[in-house]
Amino acid sequence: MPSSIKHVRELFERQIDSFEKLELVIALYGATRPLTIEAAGKAALLDPDTARRALEELEDSGLVAIDDANVVRLVPKDANGRALADLAQLYEEDRVLVVKTLSQVAMDKIRGMAARTFADAFQLSSKKKRDDREPARDDKGDDKGGKDDKDNDHG
Repeated sequence: MPSSIKHVRELFERQIDSFEKLELVIALYGATRPLTIEAAGKAALLDPDTARRALEELEDSGLVAIDDANVVRLVPKDANGRALADLAQLYEEDRVLVVKTLSQVAMDKIRGMAARTFADAFQLSSKKKRDDREPARDDKGDDKGGKDDKDNDHG
């Protein structure tokens, strides 16, 4: 994998996790003047609410800053500056590769979440089966006479 796509992939894994964010970052990167949230949304062909939400998430991730006048600026730190330059160049040269890479990162995240959910469900299922087989016990370890205790006639 060329280093440029590697940097872009890392940016997608950390901060740009949607097509809306991708389009906004590209619009901001290519802007010749400061853009408001509304202008960035228009440049990215997004409705205002979607643009605002995505830009606020990018701000939370540290990739953009939004001032009191709703002007948005890219504020890349360290390797992000190089990754943004690589992203802009790749987006211009091979948009399909950029979209495929973002889609692949998204699918990898979904697979990871599904695997964790499956593993968690399996662990919970195993624990529940084990708990159902064991009689309830008090703090001293004595049998409390749970629902399956047939010898428990308190009367």
